[in-house]
Amino acid sequence: MEKNIGLWVDHSKAYLVTLKAKSETRTRFDAEIDSERTASYGSADRSPEKKVERRRINQLKEWYSELIKAISSADRIYIFGPGKAKNELLIAIEEDEAIASKVVGVEAADAMTENQMAARVRSFYGKEDSMTVPAYRRPPGA
Repeated sequence: MEKNIGLWVDHSKAYLVTLKAKSETRTRFDAEIDSERTASYGSADRSPEKKVERRRINQLKEWYSELIKAISSADRIYIFGPGKAKNELLIAIEEDEAIASKVVGVEAADAMTENQMAARVRSFYGKEDSMTVPAYRRPPGA
Protein backbone atom coordinates (compact mmCIF):
# COMPACT_ATOMS: atom_id res chain seq x y z
CA MET A 1 0.00 0.00 0.00
CA GLU A 2 1.58 3.28 -1.14
CA LYS A 3 1.88 6.06 1.43
CA ASN A 4 1.89 9.58 -0.04
CA ILE A 5 2.59 12.59 2.15
CA GLY A 6 2.01 16.29 1.60
CA LEU A 7 3.67 18.73 3.99
CA TRP A 8 2.71 22.41 4.19
CA VAL A 9 5.40 24.20 6.19
CA ASP A 10 6.36 27.67 7.38
CA HIS A 11 8.54 28.81 10.28
CA SER A 12 5.78 28.56 12.90
CA LYS A 13 3.84 25.40 12.02
CA ALA A 14 3.51 22.49 9.63
CA TYR A 15 0.58 20.38 8.48
CA LEU A 16 1.17 16.80 7.43
CA VAL A 17 -1.44 15.20 5.16
CA THR A 18 -1.01 11.45 4.74
CA LEU A 19 -2.81 9.58 1.96
CA LYS A 20 -2.81 5.81 2.14
CA ALA A 21 -5.23 3.76 0.02
CA LYS A 22 -8.51 5.60 0.50
CA SER A 23 -7.75 6.98 3.96
CA GLU A 24 -6.45 10.42 4.86
CA THR A 25 -4.91 11.59 8.12
CA ARG A 26 -3.85 15.09 9.13
CA THR A 27 -1.32 16.09 11.75
CA ARG A 28 -0.31 19.56 12.91
CA PHE A 29 3.19 20.34 14.18
CA ASP A 30 3.88 23.60 16.02
CA ALA A 31 7.40 24.99 15.94
CA GLU A 32 8.79 26.06 19.28
CA ILE A 33 11.12 28.69 17.90
CA ASP A 34 12.20 31.66 20.02
CA SER A 35 11.47 34.94 18.35
CA GLU A 36 12.21 37.02 21.43
CA ARG A 37 15.04 39.51 21.16
CA THR A 38 15.40 39.90 24.93
CA ALA A 39 15.90 37.40 27.69
CA SER A 40 12.98 36.72 30.01
CA TYR A 41 14.84 38.36 32.89
CA GLY A 42 14.15 41.89 31.68
CA SER A 43 15.70 44.52 29.50
CA ALA A 44 18.99 44.52 31.43
CA ASP A 45 19.83 40.99 30.25
CA ARG A 46 19.74 41.36 26.47
CA SER A 47 21.24 38.56 24.42
CA PRO A 48 23.63 39.56 21.68
CA GLU A 49 22.04 39.33 18.23
CA LYS A 50 24.40 36.60 17.01
CA LYS A 51 23.67 34.42 20.03
CA VAL A 52 19.91 34.82 19.57
CA GLU A 53 20.15 34.06 15.84
CA ARG A 54 22.37 31.01 16.48
CA ARG A 55 19.83 29.68 18.99
CA ARG A 56 17.00 30.25 16.49
CA ILE A 57 18.91 28.41 13.74
CA ASN A 58 19.57 25.47 16.07
CA GLN A 59 15.89 25.35 17.05
CA LEU A 60 14.90 25.34 13.36
CA LYS A 61 17.32 22.46 12.70
CA GLU A 62 15.79 20.46 15.56
CA TRP A 63 12.29 21.19 14.27
CA TYR A 64 13.22 20.18 10.71
CA SER A 65 14.68 16.94 12.12
CA GLU A 66 11.35 16.27 13.84
CA LEU A 67 9.49 16.86 10.56
CA ILE A 68 11.91 14.64 8.62
CA LYS A 69 11.36 11.86 11.13
CA ALA A 70 7.59 12.22 10.65
CA ILE A 71 7.80 11.96 6.85
CA SER A 72 10.54 9.33 6.59
CA SER A 73 8.10 6.41 6.29
CA ALA A 74 6.46 7.86 3.15
CA ASP A 75 6.82 6.44 -0.33
CA ARG A 76 6.45 9.90 -1.93
CA ILE A 77 6.73 13.36 -0.37
CA TYR A 78 5.27 16.66 -1.62
CA ILE A 79 6.39 19.85 0.19
CA PHE A 80 4.66 23.21 -0.18
CA GLY A 81 4.18 26.46 1.71
CA PRO A 82 5.01 30.16 1.82
CA GLY A 83 8.41 31.68 2.45
CA LYS A 84 11.80 30.02 2.84
CA ALA A 85 10.92 27.23 5.28
CA LYS A 86 10.11 24.67 2.56
CA ASN A 87 13.50 25.24 0.90
CA GLU A 88 15.35 25.11 4.22
CA LEU A 89 13.56 21.84 5.00
CA LEU A 90 14.50 20.46 1.56
CA ILE A 91 18.16 21.26 2.24
CA ALA A 92 17.92 19.38 5.55
CA ILE A 93 16.19 16.44 3.81
CA GLU A 94 18.92 16.24 1.17
CA GLU A 95 21.40 15.25 3.87
CA ASP A 96 19.67 11.84 3.87
CA GLU A 97 19.72 10.47 0.32
CA ALA A 98 17.12 7.77 1.06
CA ILE A 99 14.53 10.34 2.12
CA ALA A 100 15.58 12.94 -0.48
CA SER A 101 14.85 10.47 -3.28
CA LYS A 102 11.22 10.31 -2.10
CA VAL A 103 10.59 14.05 -2.64
CA VAL A 104 8.51 14.38 -5.80
CA GLY A 105 7.56 18.05 -5.62
CA VAL A 106 8.28 21.37 -3.90
CA GLU A 107 5.98 24.32 -4.60
CA ALA A 108 5.20 27.77 -3.27
CA ALA A 109 1.79 28.16 -1.65
CA ASP A 110 0.02 30.87 0.29
CA ALA A 111 -1.55 30.52 3.72
CA MET A 112 -4.34 27.93 3.48
CA THR A 113 -6.96 26.32 5.63
CA GLU A 114 -6.40 22.72 6.65
CA ASN A 115 -9.07 21.59 4.16
CA GLN A 116 -7.40 23.53 1.33
CA MET A 117 -4.07 21.90 2.17
CA ALA A 118 -5.60 18.43 2.12
CA ALA A 119 -7.35 19.18 -1.20
CA ARG A 120 -4.08 20.39 -2.72
CA VAL A 121 -2.28 17.21 -1.64
CA ARG A 122 -5.07 15.02 -3.06
CA SER A 123 -4.98 17.04 -6.28
CA PHE A 124 -1.17 16.81 -6.52
CA TYR A 125 -1.12 13.04 -6.18
CA GLY A 126 -4.13 12.68 -8.47
CA LYS A 127 -2.37 14.48 -11.32
CA GLU A 128 1.21 13.55 -10.43
CA ASP A 129 1.15 10.31 -12.37
CA SER A 130 0.84 12.27 -15.61
CA MET A 131 3.62 14.70 -14.66
CA THR A 132 7.24 14.16 -15.52
CA VAL A 133 9.54 13.76 -12.56
CA PRO A 134 12.43 16.27 -12.79
CA ALA A 135 15.75 14.70 -13.80
CA TYR A 136 17.36 15.53 -10.46
CA ARG A 137 14.66 13.48 -8.70
CA ARG A 138 14.84 10.40 -10.94
CA PRO A 139 16.71 7.33 -9.71
CA PRO A 140 20.00 6.65 -11.50
CA GLY A 141 19.47 4.86 -14.80
CA ALA A 142 15.78 5.82 -15.06
